[in-house]
Amino acid sequence: MAPKENSIPTGIVTLWGLLVLQLLALQLTSASVALPGCPQRCGGVEIPYPFGIGRACSMEGFTLNCTFSNSNHKPFLSNIEFLNISLSSGLARIAGHVSSQCYNATNGNVTYKDWQMKLRGSPYRFSSTLNKFTTIGCMTMAFLRVSEMANSSANSTANSYLSGCVSMCSSREDLSNGSCTGIGCCQTAIPKGMVYYRVRFAENFNSSTTYNFSQCGYAALVEEGTFNFSTSYITTSELYGTRLPLVVDWAVRNKNCSEARQNMTSYACKSEHSTCVGSANGPGYLCNCSEGYQGNPYLPHGCQDIDECASKDVPPCSESEVCYNTQGSYRCLCPNGTHGEHYNGTCYQSYQSYQSQKLPLAVKLVTVF
Repeated sequence: MAPKENSIPTGIVTLWGLLVLQLLALQLTSASVALPGCPQRCGGVEIPYPFGIGRACSMEGFTLNCTFSNSNHKPFLSNIEFLNISLSSGLARIAGHVSSQCYNATNGNVTYKDWQMKLRGSPYRFSSTLNKFTTIGCMTMAFLRVSEMANSSANSTANSYLSGCVSMCSSREDLSNGSCTGIGCCQTAIPKGMVYYRVRFAENFNSSTTYNFSQCGYAALVEEGTFNFSTSYITTSELYGTRLPLVVDWAVRNKNCSEARQNMTSYACKSEHSTCVGSANGPGYLCNCSEGYQGNPYLPHGCQDIDECASKDVPPCSESEVCYNTQGSYRCLCPNGTHGEHYNGTCYQSYQSYQSQKLPLAVKLVTVF
């Protein structure tokens, strides 16, 4: 019998906990805002412009649907679930399916569940720096068919190649939690520019010799930073039918920065306090708020001044200085009656103020009158 399908394996609860923490960090560092009158959230996910729920609320290519799924509303692009979005870094975390290869000892058959994902014609590219192709199992060899170019066809062999990973083990004792070096778990890098991938298993590698403790092998493109190998992935069916987070790079893909600035009507960086940054994965550009500002650079008044003086975690000035907020920056000044050494942020009493404090009260009165 095939293992029971689960939406989220119990062994990955800690990974999703980490995911939530990272989501909160992203929301704190990029104050995202939707278009006026448009939904700011879908379930627990913030939807910042240029993303939006529906065409009227999004830039072309960034339209999402807010779908009711598993007792909650979630944002989807077709059948791809978005877990969170970062404006400043041009990243989005999505849910990727886990492919499986399972051996049935009763009839000697091997069943396959292979997944593919297509991002052609979209603003997205699979992140080559944050994702790894990961194979899990004993006697498991999986391949990732990769298409690099956005305009390559699904059946084209040009600009495509196979990347593979082999995971081996012969007993439970071979396995070690957290280790992904080829024994029970293997990871390999992917190239830049990926817009399509498909997982395949080598049929002459299966669990027929290890089915007594490992029935299935798995493969998926996953976010390396949130994946932590557990030996239970080998010995149980936790991973069967599940999804794991992976990261896509997104950008405004039609032009580079210099080309985009020539037409301010279509230029995506709408805030006057914004800058244009070239995409690091494929053509196009991103918008960031200028230094000293935060918010949404894709909206006309989206980037707002940061009040550095209100920071409680890391005060910008020394204890003896007074902080004055300015547009896009701040100033540290010594209080009246003191002077400062700018190289160390220390304020000293001025000579006249110091002498005045040393005079007797009667002398001070005489001095005043």
